[in-house]
Amino acid sequence: MEKLTPRDEIQLAALNAWKDNNYMGTVNLPTGVGKTRVLVTAAGSAIRKNPDEKWLVVVPRERLRDVEIPNEFKKWGFQREFKQGVTVECIQSARNRENEEWDGLCVDEVHNTVSPENKLLYENNTFKKIITLSATIEDEEKQEYLFEFAPQVYEKSVKEALELGLISDYRIYNLAVPFTVQEQKDYSKNQMSYIRLQNKLGGARFAFNNASKYLKEKGKHPTNKVQDAFMFYACMRKRKKICYEASNKIITTKMLKEKFGNQYGLSFCESIEFADKIAKNIGESATTYHSKMGKKERAANMKLYTDARTKVNFLSTAKALNEGFNLERCSYAICSSGSSKKLDQIQRLGRALRIVEGKVAIFVNLYVPNTQEEKWVTSRTEGQSPEWISNIDEVNLT
Repeated sequence: MEKLTPRDEIQLAALNAWKDNNYMGTVNLPTGVGKTRVLVTAAGSAIRKNPDEKWLVVVPRERLRDVEIPNEFKKWGFQREFKQGVTVECIQSARNRENEEWDGLCVDEVHNTVSPENKLLYENNTFKKIITLSATIEDEEKQEYLFEFAPQVYEKSVKEALELGLISDYRIYNLAVPFTVQEQKDYSKNQMSYIRLQNKLGGARFAFNNASKYLKEKGKHPTNKVQDAFMFYACMRKRKKICYEASNKIITTKMLKEKFGNQYGLSFCESIEFADKIAKNIGESATTYHSKMGKKERAANMKLYTDARTKVNFLSTAKALNEGFNLERCSYAICSSGSSKKLDQIQRLGRALRIVEGKVAIFVNLYVPNTQEEKWVTSRTEGQSPEWISNIDEVNLT
């Protein structure tokens, strides 16, 4: 009998833990450890045992639905079972199902499915077995809701996966990138307005909640309070935009790309327009991938990136590649802008962590120092031992 690898053992343990909990549960595994194989084996084995069973597999994105999931069923020897009893849908379609009974439900990246509108999937249908998967679930309210019917049955952290040799070693750098003179003026002016409105809305501790309340209950509060709340949110949006789209980040991304030479890399940001600017500035060795493209254009650009015969070795995206893509060739990633959420950091880091012998993945967060963005980066990289640097030369590739 062939000896099980550490990855095999983890996947088997996760499946056994799920079975021991009456086939109801959530499995948390980092990218690269094999969440998808767990999903495929759960559904495929059940259908192989009982060919009449029907399973619904729910995913967050079209590429997972159309390419990744079908390929995984084929890869692990469940192609017949896939054709026989599996329906794959994106959550945007699956949530519209009503009064249906299924033998099983597999949910990939389950954190996407527990928002108020997506909860309808669970509340309007019946499932005899449920297995949900995610890298992490941060929101306590969402976690509480999910664990009522699919409690966590198994978990491995990124640190544990690294210690077991299941993912590539990695380094995280948080690189300071300054504003231009005009951007600094715009940010300072906006920040003064933000603080003034924050004080009018009850101070730092209460302003956000008060603003939310005034806007949700406009008819119950004075007009000036509602206006202050509106302007407060407008200041927050502008602050994000100024930080997220700092022009020096485009220059810095190109310089980093040149430093990495012919290695394959990714760029993440919060704006599709900014992703396009980054690719355009880099030139013919870069292409883009985002939700404003048509399906054929996205597929063509992905092929340019994954085909070693092309010159393209850099992919610039907004959020479309956060989840569900196997990019083993990628050895570094640059995040020019991001939220404070650890989940986003973990997912994006995961795109560069696929195990390749001798590989040390590099992840660089760009941020503007002495701004709110520095706080966001601090929050999302907490516990990941990042190196805080101020110069590209400090990024060590060896």
